[in-house]
Amino acid sequence: KYAAEFKGIEANTASLELPGWIYKIRKTTEDKEILAVMDTASQLIADSKYDEAEALVRPYVTSLNIPATSKEFFNYPTTPTTPLNAEESDEGKTPTVNGDTEIWTPTADTYVATTSKTNIDAGKEEIIFIKNAYSTNLSRNAFIQFDTSATSLEGVSKATLRLYCTYSSNNEAEIAGRDINLFASNANWHEESFSWKTQPLALEKLADVDTTSLSANQWIEIDVTEYIKYNLGNKISFLLRNDGADTAENHLKFASKESGENAPQLIIEKGEPAPQKPEIQLKETVLTATADTYVTNSGAADAGSEAKIMFKKMDATKRTRNAYIKFDTSSLANTEVFKATLKVFCEFASVKKEHVNSRYITVYSTSPDWQEGSFNWNSQPQALEKIIAFLDTSTYNTGKWIEIDITDYVKAHAGEVISISFRNEGTDHEDGHITFASRENAGFEPAIVIISE
Repeated sequence: KYAAEFKGIEANTASLELPGWIYKIRKTTEDKEILAVMDTASQLIADSKYDEAEALVRPYVTSLNIPATSKEFFNYPTTPTTPLNAEESDEGKTPTVNGDTEIWTPTADTYVATTSKTNIDAGKEEIIFIKNAYSTNLSRNAFIQFDTSATSLEGVSKATLRLYCTYSSNNEAEIAGRDINLFASNANWHEESFSWKTQPLALEKLADVDTTSLSANQWIEIDVTEYIKYNLGNKISFLLRNDGADTAENHLKFASKESGENAPQLIIEKGEPAPQKPEIQLKETVLTATADTYVTNSGAADAGSEAKIMFKKMDATKRTRNAYIKFDTSSLANTEVFKATLKVFCEFASVKKEHVNSRYITVYSTSPDWQEGSFNWNSQPQALEKIIAFLDTSTYNTGKWIEIDITDYVKAHAGEVISISFRNEGTDHEDGHITFASRENAGFEPAIVIISE
C-alpha cells in the first residue's frame, strides 16, 4: 500500500493469505506436481497476477486441509507430513483381478455445474451428472478418476470404461440434443476442490459416446484402449461433457462410486507393453487479456473502460461494432505450444434463427500497437491474418463460457503480444450482435488457456 502511494497508483488488495497458503502447502506435501504448481503460482504473484495465482492454489488449500494463515504459520512444522484427508484413502487403488484382467473402481468422481461459482459438494453423491443447459444455467460436466499405480500388468490389449446409466430420456428431441464426448483431463484434482470456473481443462479427446439407444438401468461401454496403453500405471482422469444443443432435458445420470456395485469401472486386459513414447511434461498456462475494447462506425471513441466488448453488423444505422482483445504471450517464448483455447464469457447472443443467420463472424489478427481509448472507427487497427474464416455462433447463449480453438495462430506467434479482432461480416440486424464480458468484469475476463511443454 505504501509503495502504491509512493508511485501514485491504486494499491492492490490481494490477500497476504495467498503466499501463506503456498508456504504451508510446500511444508505439507512432497508431491512434485503440486510443488511445481506452487512454483508457477509464486511466479504469478511476482508478476502481480494474483487472481491467476489464487485459482491455482485454492484447490490444494481445500484438498490438503490447509488452515487459515496467521502469524503462527512461521512456526509451521518443517518436516513434510501426509495430511489426514479422505481423498488419500486406499479406496479404488487396488484392482479386482480376474485372470489376466484388472477391474478398477474410481478413487474419485464428481460433477460440476454452471451455478457453482464456488467449490461444490457433489463428490459424495450417488450419481454423476452430464447436461448442456446454458440458457437455464444448469449445465453439468462429470469427472472420474482412477489410480492405476498398483497395476501388475506390463501392457494393455484392451481397456474399457464402463458406466451404469441411472437416467436417460428417450425423447427424440432430447436425444438429438446430446453430443456426449469423453476427454482426458488433468488428474491433479480432488472431489469438492473446484467449481465450474476452475474445473480441469479438457485435454485429449478420447471418444464420441453414442447414447442414442441408452436407457436407464443399462451399462454403457467406452473403448479407451489407446489412451490407457500409454498411461497405465498413472492417475487417469476422464471428463464427460455434452457438446450438443442447449435443451431442457438432455441430461444423463450415471452411478458414482458411492452407489456400490454399479460404480464406474475401468477394465484393463493384459497385453504386450506399448512402445515407449517420448516423455513430455505438459503444463497449463492461463493468460488473461491485457486490453480489450470495441469501436462503432458512429464515430465514437473506443469503449475500453466498459465491462463488455461487442461486435455487430448495423451499417444502415451506423451501429456496426468491431471487438478487439490483446494478450501478452511473452512468457511462452521458446515454448512448444500443443493447444491454445480462447475462452470468453458470453453475456448476450440470440439463438433465434433469423439472428443467427445474420451473423457471419470472422476472427482476424491485427497489429497489437493499440491502447484502450486511443482510436475510433476510422483509425482502428487493420485486419491482417484471418484466424477463423467462419465462427459458428449458433449455440452461443447468455451465461455460457465459449471456447475457441486458436492453436495454430498461437503456435506461430508464441512469445509475442497478439491482438485478436471479432467482426460480423454478415447482414444488418438489430439483434444479431454478440456481447462478451471484458477484462473489467472480474472473474469473467477473456483468457487464453495454453497447454505446452
